[in-house]
Amino acid sequence: MFSGVTARIWQSFMFNLQPADEVPKTLLLNPLVPVLVTLLAERNASLRAAERYRRELRLRVVIHAGEIHFDGMGYFGEALDVAFRLLDAPRLKNRLRQVVTPLVLVVSEDIYWSIVQHDYDGIPGSAFEPLIRVTVAGRRRRGWVYVPAPRLAPGRVPVPALRNSAAIAA
Repeated sequence: MFSGVTARIWQSFMFNLQPADEVPKTLLLNPLVPVLVTLLAERNASLRAAERYRRELRLRVVIHAGEIHFDGMGYFGEALDVAFRLLDAPRLKNRLRQVVTPLVLVVSEDIYWSIVQHDYDGIPGSAFEPLIRVTVAGRRRRGWVYVPAPRLAPGRVPVPALRNSAAIAA
């Protein structure tokens, strides 16, 4: 299903460039994000308590769509600038620090208005919060933040919604 994906690791980012005509964006929002947050939560829960805070995996994820270009040296374009600015926004980083869930998602306003707000199956539009504002190429952009809950197997302890202040200070 995800053939033709281009993934690159740059600084502390891994980005995935997916041809828009191969996979509907709705599939990135559901089932990809719920599966990813569940896998991360299960992996983190498998760690011993003493090592969990140091070794747990936590991700900021962005979904945006737009035109990009490749010049032989790399990808570039305003769409990448928007995605990276949303992903690197201090308010998104703070939200990840505040929650125990191992993933926070930000979608661009284009994705929010064209997909999320319509409440497609498994995409709870009302749970997205217009938390992020960035400026790219002189234009203000908004990012909508969602904290997905992992879908843990029966018998697994659910992850609390917020980290306590002791865990943050540790």
